[in-house]
Amino acid sequence: MKIFFLILSFFMFSKAYALEWPSGLFKADTLQQQFFTPFKNYFVQVIESHAIQPKNGGLIIFDEGEVELEIDWVQNAGILSLFYRSKNSELVIFVESEGELNVSEIALLNFDSLFSSPSYRLDIPKLNYSLSKKTRGNSVNLTFSPAWGNIFFEQKITRTELESRMWYNCSECSGEPILFRQIEAGVPTFFVGELVQSVSPQRYLSIANRFYLSGISSQSSTLLSQLKSSYSFPSIGD
Repeated sequence: MKIFFLILSFFMFSKAYALEWPSGLFKADTLQQQFFTPFKNYFVQVIESHAIQPKNGGLIIFDEGEVELEIDWVQNAGILSLFYRSKNSELVIFVESEGELNVSEIALLNFDSLFSSPSYRLDIPKLNYSLSKKTRGNSVNLTFSPAWGNIFFEQKITRTELESRMWYNCSECSGEPILFRQIEAGVPTFFVGELVQSVSPQRYLSIANRFYLSGISSQSSTLLSQLKSSYSFPSIGD
């Protein structure tokens, strides 16, 4: 998470405040990359250590000549359904997107084509997880939904204003909201809490890292662990 503290130098040493997103401060793109990259990296290692055979509407992954995982996909009514079958289990992932999808890449958990879509929803019902993105004009909304609740992120970028908000909730909790805002010719400002208390960049990033960013990273690790332990996704020696 050290990258998120690079922003401190921007505020401490910059003499001119141009209206552009501060370098190092998380935004919608970096949050999605943070979540998706571990899945992509995992299957890169799977491809290096296993044989993969294409088939009509799917892929087969072999380990020492034996079928370890069979993947099938079906696109219907704008929804991509991915079926992952091993000897003892089956997992289904649903993807709905406004943009064009590279299905064979997504089947291997490479979500690059999904990431570039203006709006989408990724749903893994058996793992009780979903991730959605909605783009409306200059605003982007992300909702990370693990089993315990939701993490929300809203971002607005216009010629005269930059703004992001982040908060979470669940049935038994409520996350302290954080807000970044900058207007044209203005100084970047940071706020925390329901009472919108102004805080330093250091305090803002400390809260963001502790309660939000680390949580999003841990979700990827948890999901990958479940895929391997409960649904027999290929082992890569970890």
